[in-house]
Amino acid sequence: MNLKKWSAFAFTVIAAAFSLTACGGKAKNEVKAAAEEFLTAEVAGDTAKMRSLSTEEATGSREFSVFSADAFENELYESLSIEKEILSEEVQNEMRDVCKVLSDAFVKDYSIRKVKVKKGVGTVEADLTYGFDPAAIQGGGRLFEDVEAFSGTYMEEHQEELMDLYLEEGEDPVYEKMDNDIMPTVLGTLHEIADNLEDVHGMLYLTLEEVDGAWKITGISTEKSR
Repeated sequence: MNLKKWSAFAFTVIAAAFSLTACGGKAKNEVKAAAEEFLTAEVAGDTAKMRSLSTEEATGSREFSVFSADAFENELYESLSIEKEILSEEVQNEMRDVCKVLSDAFVKDYSIRKVKVKKGVGTVEADLTYGFDPAAIQGGGRLFEDVEAFSGTYMEEHQEELMDLYLEEGEDPVYEKMDNDIMPTVLGTLHEIADNLEDVHGMLYLTLEEVDGAWKITGISTEKSR
């Protein structure tokens, strides 16, 4: 290969490499911008915006519900296996109010730590600042420990009463009584958490893919995928 051909070959290789790097950099910047828009909406409690930046698969996940202001209360009811509709209006209103305080304080700020794009899939690692420890209201956390402790004592003390109610009126009134009786414990713990807010940090991992020319959130997790 003569010098002229070698120079032409080298230029082609360099140009191709530069092109690939430029394309990769563009995609990385777009993924980061999409993640920032999503996280900014989360801090603002703008669930509608979060939905518009995500796929249906992502918005239908439990993880999305945990981070959505409008689903925060319902997620707690579901995780506690308590039927909202059978509670008194006063209890429902109190639950709504304390959940609003916790939801507003849930994610206060974020910092993107790492962005990758590989084979058309973007991944973003972000450090979130929470207004309280999310583990306190999740399975195995303080809320569930308090509810479990109350439930054990409650069943021992009210077993005969609940059995009589079941025999006289059936299953539904039993569940209604149990759910209403357990709510003071639930509300008491939630109020304590809301009254003692303290910042904690935790990682959030987002997965993004390009849909119709725009990067969308396709996955949300608090655990890093292997």
